[in-house]
Order: sequence, then C-alpha cells, then structure tokens
Amino acid sequence: MKKLFLSLMAIVAFAAISFGQNATAQATVVAQHSMGNGSPLSFGTFAITGAGSITVNNAGAVTAHTGCSSPTGTSASSFILTGSGTENFWVALPATDITIRKDGTSVVPEEMMTVNTFTCNAGQSLATHSALVDGSFTLNVGAILNFTGIKTAGSYSGTYNVTAHWE
Repeated sequence: MKKLFLSLMAIVAFAAISFGQNATAQATVVAQHSMGNGSPLSFGTFAITGAGSITVNNAGAVTAHTGCSSPTGTSASSFILTGSGTENFWVALPATDITIRKDGTSVVPEEMMTVNTFTCNAGQSLATHSALVDGSFTLNVGAILNFTGIKTAGSYSGTYNVTAHWE
C-alpha cells in the first residue's frame, strides 16, 4: 500500500508542475512584384540627311540630334513597377547595342539602326537603388538612336530587355 501511495504521490507531483501554453502562428503576405510595359521608346518621325544620332532622355525629350531633321513625336519608354509599400529595387538596362530594323525584320544594312546608352530615372545598382512610392513606381527609359547614313523610309522596330531587381 505504501508503494501505491508513493506512486500516486509521484504522479500527482508531476501533474502539478506540468502546464500548457497557447502560441500564435502568423504570416504577412505582401503584394506580388510585377513590371508592366506602359509605352514604347520612340525616337519619333524625322528625315535622315546623313550619319548621325538622336538622343531621347528618360523624360521623353530630344536633347540632341545630328544628321536628321528635328524629330517629332518622341517619348521615353515607361514601365510600371508594383510591389508593397516602399520596397527598394534597382534596374538593369541593356549594356550592349540593340538593332532596330525596318518592319522589324530586315537584314539589309540600309534598313537597320542601333540603339544604345540607355538611361532611366531609377537606381541602376544595389548601391544606388530606388524605392516604390505607395507600392508603385513609373520607370522611364531613354536612349540614343544611331544611324550611319541615309536609311530606307519606313517604320523601324526592335526589342530590348529591362530587369527590376528587388532587395
């Protein structure tokens, strides 16, 4: 009986010092990052008189032109970046020339021009990052169009890549 009593006392003693505690599990979901293309980079409408270039800044203004009439209808390319709050990001622009072609497909030299020296209104490295404002940012991109001489009249187009890196 004594053993039974001591065994019961041991069980009661352990039960007396055992306890449970509720804990909370939680998570925060943020808006998904996205980057949408708003408008194309346009060097406008112009007549070529010789070798030259047109510079369209990231505000869409022509800041220089040579070898052509004054371009009309220029615009910077725009992209809409979205995320959460004031997240930081930086942008990678093309580091090499891209080619635009008459009707987008020509391989004839007189029907090709190059675009380079891309600029934008956002930071382009981790050290010079930019921040979203209330979850969005309008990224504007400008560049320089280069031509080596008289080109065949028509519409010229090509593509380039812009990448947003989120911190």
